[in-house]
Amino acid sequence: MKKKEVLEYAPDEVRSKILSFLVAHRKKARGLDSLMASSSEIKKAMAVVGVRQNDVVQNLDYLVQHGWVDERVIKRPYKTPRGFEVPNEKHLFGLSEIGLKFVEGESEFDRTSAFSGINITNIGGVTVVGSNNVVRNEFIDVLRAFNQLEGAVKMSDKLSEEQKLDVQADVQTIKSQLSKAQPDKSIVQKAMESISFVGSLPGVVEVFNAAYHATQRIIGL
Repeated sequence: MKKKEVLEYAPDEVRSKILSFLVAHRKKARGLDSLMASSSEIKKAMAVVGVRQNDVVQNLDYLVQHGWVDERVIKRPYKTPRGFEVPNEKHLFGLSEIGLKFVEGESEFDRTSAFSGINITNIGGVTVVGSNNVVRNEFIDVLRAFNQLEGAVKMSDKLSEEQKLDVQADVQTIKSQLSKAQPDKSIVQKAMESISFVGSLPGVVEVFNAAYHATQRIIGL
């Protein structure tokens, strides 16, 4: 029997693969109790694409520790034939609120307070998305692209915390232009140039390219 090839992946690539698996697992769930996956299910899925078990464990722990994945522990003790109770636990993992926003983008159903008291319905062509974004309807897909870029940057281990903060500031600058009927092209272009260095990072390049192409619609208006 041919042994499965074990490949060398960067940590961010493994984390992205785990998140992708949890997304697919969630989509296949037919009940609330099956939204989460066991560690053995995750390891099995990762083995198919050549990820080593120790890499799965380390990066799954990273995702849990940084809030991308929720962990639920189900205690299932059992009794031996002699009547002794043996502790037993099952660990389940699923996308957290942060993880969901990373893979799906923010939702118009997330209405946590930032714009409470402002009647956005009086402004034509504008939508409130999440708690901190007012966006023109035609730029909602651009907003989602930058939400995913934010998530990928925060998850990267190739950037310092200061670099992440700088990128976050520039992304917020771009997102603030999306509420305008005519975004300021020079502001958007300058902010994109400032964060262009993340476009070569493993685990970030794909979402950066999506965000870059989305801004071309604005700069070309």
